[in-house]
Amino acid sequence: MHLNVDEIATAEEPHPNPPLAKGRGPEVHLNVEMFLLLSSINSLKNNQVMTQAITEELAQLTQDLLWMSEADYPWEVVSYDCSNITPEQLLEQSNLPSDTPVETVTIARFFAPVLREQSWHNEEERATRTRYQELFNFLNEQLNDLIVYRLGEVEIDVYVLGTVEDKTVGIKTTLVET
Repeated sequence: MHLNVDEIATAEEPHPNPPLAKGRGPEVHLNVEMFLLLSSINSLKNNQVMTQAITEELAQLTQDLLWMSEADYPWEVVSYDCSNITPEQLLEQSNLPSDTPVETVTIARFFAPVLREQSWHNEEERATRTRYQELFNFLNEQLNDLIVYRLGEVEIDVYVLGTVEDKTVGIKTTLVET
């Protein structure tokens, strides 16, 4: 049944099952299936908004932030339309051969070197450490099932990933270890 704007009714008195529309036929009442459908649509929209907000915040937190190794690389935000991406899926998404070495580490272990306060840090290094602490906290607060994947040897693609609703979201960089 198609309804136009002129057919939408406004209820003057509260009714336990308020009419959604009046028109040519009997009153149409909001039923359980329609309520569930609308709830599902709203939930999906909320999930999309939440995922977008998280990816935007990750982009802000990693802007101009470099991962320092034998070469310094920037971070980029990544998002995949599945929850709990597998190493095999990640290799495929990264266009890497299926026999690429994959190592997993905890987020705490991965970030430990940049979060450790050192007495010899200058002001810029302390500011970078603070930014990494903010990034680390945000990842832990906003994403579930956090894991770090290291793909490859020598020039290693690093993915810090977690889930939000039905998506895998996170950040990626490259580090060099010879």
